[in-house]
Amino acid sequence: MKQRIISALVAVAILLPILLIGGKVFYLGATVITILALLEMLKAKETEKPIPLEIKILSLLSLLLIMVYCWPIDINIDLEKRIVIVVLTLLIPLIVYRKDEKYNISDAFFLVGIILLLGLGFNSIGLIRIDEPLLFVYMLSITIITDTFAYIGGKLIGQHKLAKSISPNKTIEGLIVGVTMSTIISSIILVGLLHVGVIKGIIITIALSLVSQAGDLLFSAIKRHFKIKDYGTIMPGHGGVLDRLDSLLVLAIVLNLISKII
Repeated sequence: MKQRIISALVAVAILLPILLIGGKVFYLGATVITILALLEMLKAKETEKPIPLEIKILSLLSLLLIMVYCWPIDINIDLEKRIVIVVLTLLIPLIVYRKDEKYNISDAFFLVGIILLLGLGFNSIGLIRIDEPLLFVYMLSITIITDTFAYIGGKLIGQHKLAKSISPNKTIEGLIVGVTMSTIISSIILVGLLHVGVIKGIIITIALSLVSQAGDLLFSAIKRHFKIKDYGTIMPGHGGVLDRLDSLLVLAIVLNLISKII
């Protein structure tokens, strides 16, 4: 527990200034974190078999191509076109290798999916932070409050497993507590800061809190597939970048999609 607290405090000390300062500091920090997340996912994939170096490089370049959408530079390629480029970049090598044991169609589509998930996730986080700082605060409140109170609720009253084969420690009771507390607190933030109607704010917050938990379970399912406990060790007691940001990535994508109606 002591190690977890120290790691959390160090992470806050590093990330909080990046989030508050914004600008180039934020872009740089977001890019570094995105790259670390990809490296963690590639390492997880390599528990099955080695990934060719050139595929790792193509994966990194593909991720940056998606991520660059929120950088303060003008690149005249629509996001949709960038996604097509990413798909082709990772599928074309299948013609070159022609060896299933080295790089096959399953590997290619896994990397395409992961790069789009990570790229669009971090991209959405960046866009919300840049364009809608108050919405960014609301987004953080949802994932932090939902995760925290789901953990506390599960520890105190958890009896029924939520998804035993994916995340054995999560419980239905914990989920209910997490969503309830997030709905109460985050709805107040949404209504107070963004002047959204109370009923609308409650409905949106409940839905997004469930999305946050779904994101957590999605990344847990990937870990279970590769039979690993954590994605990394960058934060002792907490795991890697993806262990901390899993729910936020999926939440950011969905929130970015519906931001126009809030």
